Amino acid sequence: MKTSFFIIATVFIILISCSKENTQIKDYQQTWKLVSSSGGLHGNGFDLNFDFLKIDQDDKFEIIANNNVLAIGSIKLSPDSNYDYKVEFQDILVVKSSSGYLDLVEDPDKYFTVSNDSLFINTDCCDRYDSVYIKE
Repeated sequence: MKTSFFIIATVFIILISCSKENTQIKDYQQTWKLVSSSGGLHGNGFDLNFDFLKIDQDDKFEIIANNNVLAIGSIKLSPDSNYDYKVEFQDILVVKSSSGYLDLVEDPDKYFTVSNDSLFINTDCCDRYDSVYIKE
């Protein structure tokens, strides 16, 4: 009887510890406030026409402005030697039209660098936009 209880308890503890490892939040899986943009043809960046980029534990994202979801989708990440990650915004659905250009929807191939409480989203070439976010 004691052996059966010990085996069941051990299996239960292993299952709990495995599930905690799989649900650990990665550094980019946060709600990020858009604070600046640069680049583009004239170097001034894009209009800050949304407030937040929210990325959940399943790598699903939302672009939010004035408490309204503008676009949803998923991201695919791969390691990168110059940045933390190469990221592709995928399965994009524009839920509510915004006033103007949504950079992450219009130009979905980007690079992420996470540093302390900041997320830097960069592009690899000219006349494209980079943006800076802070953790909410």
